[in-house]
Amino acid sequence: MAFTGPYPTKFSGHTNAMVISATAFSGGVTNAGTIGPGGGVIITSSTFLTGAFVNTNLISGTANGISVLSDSTIAGAIVDSGTIRATKDGILVSGGVVSGGIQVGSHGTISAGSSAIVVTNTTTFAGGITNSGTISAGHSHDGIFVSNTSIFSGGIRNAASGRIAAGASGIEVKLVTTFAGGISNAGTISASDFSRVGIYLSKDAVFGSSSAGGGITNTGTISSGAGAGIDLFNVTTVFGSIVNKGKIIAGHGGIDVSTVTVFGSGSAGGGITNSGTISAGNDGIYVNAATFLGGITNSGTISTAFTGIFLKTVTTFLGGITNSGTIISKTSAHGIFVDNASLFSGDIRNSSSGRIVAGSSGIEIKLVTTFTGGIINAGTITSTGRVGIFVDNASLFSGDISNSSSGRIAAGSTGIEVKLVTTFAGASVTRARFPRALTAFSSKTLRSSPATSSIAAPAELRPAPPASRSSWSLPSRATSAT
Repeated sequence: MAFTGPYPTKFSGHTNAMVISATAFSGGVTNAGTIGPGGGVIITSSTFLTGAFVNTNLISGTANGISVLSDSTIAGAIVDSGTIRATKDGILVSGGVVSGGIQVGSHGTISAGSSAIVVTNTTTFAGGITNSGTISAGHSHDGIFVSNTSIFSGGIRNAASGRIAAGASGIEVKLVTTFAGGISNAGTISASDFSRVGIYLSKDAVFGSSSAGGGITNTGTISSGAGAGIDLFNVTTVFGSIVNKGKIIAGHGGIDVSTVTVFGSGSAGGGITNSGTISAGNDGIYVNAATFLGGITNSGTISTAFTGIFLKTVTTFLGGITNSGTIISKTSAHGIFVDNASLFSGDIRNSSSGRIVAGSSGIEIKLVTTFTGGIINAGTITSTGRVGIFVDNASLFSGDISNSSSGRIAAGSTGIEVKLVTTFAGASVTRARFPRALTAFSSKTLRSSPATSSIAAPAELRPAPPASRSSWSLPSRATSAT
């Protein structure tokens, strides 16, 4: 038989279920007893004028653990510091209003046959979701799932002690009109099912705030079986940045930003930064956006089966790409690849500590209308199959291409090649060391001094070429420079 009140209360007995229906009261409800294994806790058509719902012991349900249904309002939070076991969802907010968020404490546990925490079909949800405990979801279901919500504020946080194990995505935010706040993981998120994602945003209108930002930050570990680590798909506007300081292990892409209209803003910032580790079965960082602001920076390690950093069909990209870490592309793909961009503003820079190893080109720019910046290598680029630095088919390239005194390029064919560029407006194409034999590829190939084991390369390889040329290339050398 179900417990039906009176409320507020601190319940410490045993009941098959708890029902809070058609009532309004000040003060909270605490379960310190045992509820189940019937219908769990059902809150419907009721108002908590003040106070929270707190579980400190055990709730088990043949359906959901805790359900906050239509026409219900909780002024405080939903707090679990005990155990919730449910055949369906662990905590479900569907049509109700919660002002204090959902909190799973460090000793809290949610084990669900469906999703562990669900917020759906809700006009306003405030206070965010914080997990400091352990939550697990069933096959093809999410750890935390937020969908069809008009305004969600407070963000989602998985603390350092937090563990999320999901059959589908660890955290998914879908069809939310305004998500005010960010998503952060300092603990562990694992998504085990095929093609599922650690953190997934899909079909949201606005993620973050134009003034306060938002974004996604990982300082813990995210692992996904065959999906991406972090995936943004078909999101209209993203304020804030994506930052990885931890570890991402992904069967598909490490960080994917796909079909996004605007990423980043001047006031809230933007861009993607990796100072941790990304290990991916596809691309390490992939961007397909109409407008992308803030650039991409890697000072960590990116190890991929395909391209390390890949920009594909971007209308406007502002901020450049900088690598001072390690990028390893294990197949016939590229280290850094910009493919089909209308405007790319900023440098592509491989710093003195930067290392790029690629099966194809180390750095390649292809089908770019306007490139306002340069390509600078002060580190090491190893291209086992093709070109160290390759600019292919650009209307305007306005910067320099340079290999500084500390830079080293080892290429299977050509060290630096510029091909089918309508206007090359940079001052120079320079180089220092290319440790493979110098070979002429055409009459238009830029050449340096004959191959020797110790190279003192001329500083200016192209003092004053014509403004337009179909192909310039600087091959590499067979012997190591000293």
